Amino acid sequence: MRRKHGLLLFIASCIPGCGEMYQGYMKRGISILTVFYGLLTIAIFLEVGALAVLLIWMFSFFDSYNLRGQTDEEAAANPDAYLFGLFDMDEEKLGRLCKKRSSIIGWLLVILGVWGLYSIVSAWLVDVLGVFFQDTW
Repeated sequence: MRRKHGLLLFIASCIPGCGEMYQGYMKRGISILTVFYGLLTIAIFLEVGALAVLLIWMFSFFDSYNLRGQTDEEAAANPDAYLFGLFDMDEEKLGRLCKKRSSIIGWLLVILGVWGLYSIVSAWLVDVLGVFFQDTW
């Protein structure tokens, strides 16, 4: 395995998953990239802190440097694969997994939707009632 240039690897590693893809680990890089941007989207939507996003970014950054430091034997023993193994499952196993988890995921999505609707409506009510009470005083 040919080692990649250090400066270009550093630049690619600043974007989660791109350092792995630069070194030829496309499946691993796509997995990290998907998790990072999915988590970033959820963190922005829920207006929560960025600690989990930072942890994924740090994992990706240091993972790409660990991949660079592998010997040829270690690289041969560590083939490119998706991180979670879902894409490697056959259709029967994946179908059973989805059936078991679908109701839990559905309820979580319903709760998330209700919470989002509540936050929008409550912010609107605060604005409307604030203007109303401001005019009466």
